[in-house]
Amino acid sequence: ETIMGATDYLEQYFAINIVFEPLVGEVFRSGFLMQIAAANHDFITPAVISAAEADYERNLANTIDLMHILVNDEKHGAANKKLFQGWVKKHGVLADKAATALQPIWSMPHSKPVAFADVRAKSEERIGKILGELGLKR
Repeated sequence: ETIMGATDYLEQYFAINIVFEPLVGEVFRSGFLMQIAAANHDFITPAVISAAEADYERNLANTIDLMHILVNDEKHGAANKKLFQGWVKKHGVLADKAATALQPIWSMPHSKPVAFADVRAKSEERIGKILGELGLKR
């Protein structure tokens, strides 16, 4: 709700693709749905999720390219980087809360192919790499 409530469309684009998806979307899709589906012999869900993830990878590449241009702008790069770092902080806190709130669903299925802590660690590593490409940090 906070992301979509932002009046700056660039903030929405940044928050969704740079912060929310790696910390929440991928955790739920890849870390939970894909793992549980396969463990329960559901071979349709992974195909659907894979298509969604391919869409996200394309969106992420586009977002990184755009933000890279903006943080390296001769005139406004420093101000843009400062603004983006503020968005990382603002939306990162909320995404962390959302991801942590997902933890209880990992205990629900009988089969537990992957631990929540492992999925979260992978998401933290991923966002670190994404932010690193833009000269940003958590």
